[in-house]
Amino acid sequence: MASNRINRYRSLYEKLVRPNNGSTFPRHVFIRSANLQSSVYERVGDRQNCFESTLLHLTERFNGKEVYLVGSMNQSSMLAQRTKRLIEEIQPDVVLVQTNAKWWEKAKLLQYVDSQEELNKYETHLNKSLSQMWLEPYWSSRKILFLARQYLNGFLFQAHFRFGSDFKFWLPGLEVKYACEAAEKVGAEVHFMGSEINPVTYERLYHETRFNAIQYFVKRFQYVLSNWGLENESNQQKIHLVGPRTFTEKCLDSHLINWYIQATDIFFPRMKQIFVDSRDEDLFSHIDNCEGKKVVAVVNQWHLEGIEHHWCHRYGQVPRAVVFPEGINPVGDMNLREGLFQRLYNYVHREIASANSKGSPATYADWIIGYHRESNWQYEHRDM
Repeated sequence: MASNRINRYRSLYEKLVRPNNGSTFPRHVFIRSANLQSSVYERVGDRQNCFESTLLHLTERFNGKEVYLVGSMNQSSMLAQRTKRLIEEIQPDVVLVQTNAKWWEKAKLLQYVDSQEELNKYETHLNKSLSQMWLEPYWSSRKILFLARQYLNGFLFQAHFRFGSDFKFWLPGLEVKYACEAAEKVGAEVHFMGSEINPVTYERLYHETRFNAIQYFVKRFQYVLSNWGLENESNQQKIHLVGPRTFTEKCLDSHLINWYIQATDIFFPRMKQIFVDSRDEDLFSHIDNCEGKKVVAVVNQWHLEGIEHHWCHRYGQVPRAVVFPEGINPVGDMNLREGLFQRLYNYVHREIASANSKGSPATYADWIIGYHRESNWQYEHRDM
């Protein structure tokens, strides 16, 4: 009896792990040089408000679950106060933070720390629990290669973007501390989703052997005079001039975050896959599986759009990055009514002039130029 090929591979198909992120919506889309594309009246302060770009309200109609997704770069005391007040006002059932329980056990002892700059002084003490590396207890050649590759990629990443030694956005900050304190104050459950660099991330880095420094230098040479290189230098100057806190509050909106993600995808594609794509799936799984009708999740800011796309894909919604409330005008700023009136006026005027001269028109170009300067492929001096 001949075997059925579908039945032969059915068991393998059921066990095969497939990503649940298939979507037709593009991710991490940004506007390049937004100030240059806008009018002269909109060039001042046309970046997104930091309060709006770091907060998402996600809902779903099946179970009535609400998720307030807060993005943090762990540098702003002002945004930390916002998150604390948000939790106290809405009183959620569950608060999820991107750190571990050991970090919170140490941070809760710092009762009188009320600024990110002051919390940075205890950085060495707090972050010892975050640097637990998943490795074999013995030294092997693979372990040595992994550590060498890890430090080399970290050095190249810092040398490329030049964030500075005081801009450690991947470490939990005052906003995470305030979120845990506010959750205990309102009686909400606190769930820990793990820090950005956790044992799971170390395991992925350990088994990812496709990091290539030569590929980085080739990409760096290809994009040396492109917009990516020029914009990277501009962002470096902003960080060094105003500092991490002001840069986070004034400049680091969703477009600039997406620019950094796309730049990482070009120069460090494997790093982006591990620290952004895979981590987005982990955080979304924590948020989606937690029990509670009203949830507040504090994650790193570069995970906002990825989690939103996963949420919209799961519950049949449209991400806000592809929603245009006012619609899109297919003809841009062209005034069709005025253009049609000018065409009609020129046609009537041409017929009157031809009737008076009892001859054919000297030109069929418009006397009053409309939207396009060279109408009917004629030069401008023909209309003078």
